[in-house]
Amino acid sequence: MQFRNLGDSKYFPPVVPDGSLFGYAPGVDASGSPVHLMEISGRGLQLNGLFIEWNSIEGVSLDGAVMTLHTQSFLSGGFRYGTGGMLYRRDKYSEYEHSIQGYEVCHALMNRITFELQKAESEINLF
Repeated sequence: MQFRNLGDSKYFPPVVPDGSLFGYAPGVDASGSPVHLMEISGRGLQLNGLFIEWNSIEGVSLDGAVMTLHTQSFLSGGFRYGTGGMLYRRDKYSEYEHSIQGYEVCHALMNRITFELQKAESEINLF
């Protein structure tokens, strides 16, 4: 996939910027309050008690309303969460966002993972 830099830290297709992600466990009704899932940064994903560097992510898949982040950092081989009701916040003072540049947050997260994996691969191929 090719990402075009639109300036002002925006890309097409859209990637979720650094900030906080909120959502639900698979199968949980999305009508309640979302829970904090992770912090997104240039270094990787900070989950509760676990930091996953971008280069340790092996892939991401979407099966219906469940997204799985594939990594050996989990004994089960991945981190699963529901895509319905996924929200993004840049910081604790900003509003919750349901979309990034018109794309659902879950798809912008998948794009960010792909973007970071491609960036890491191109840096490795420089030597």
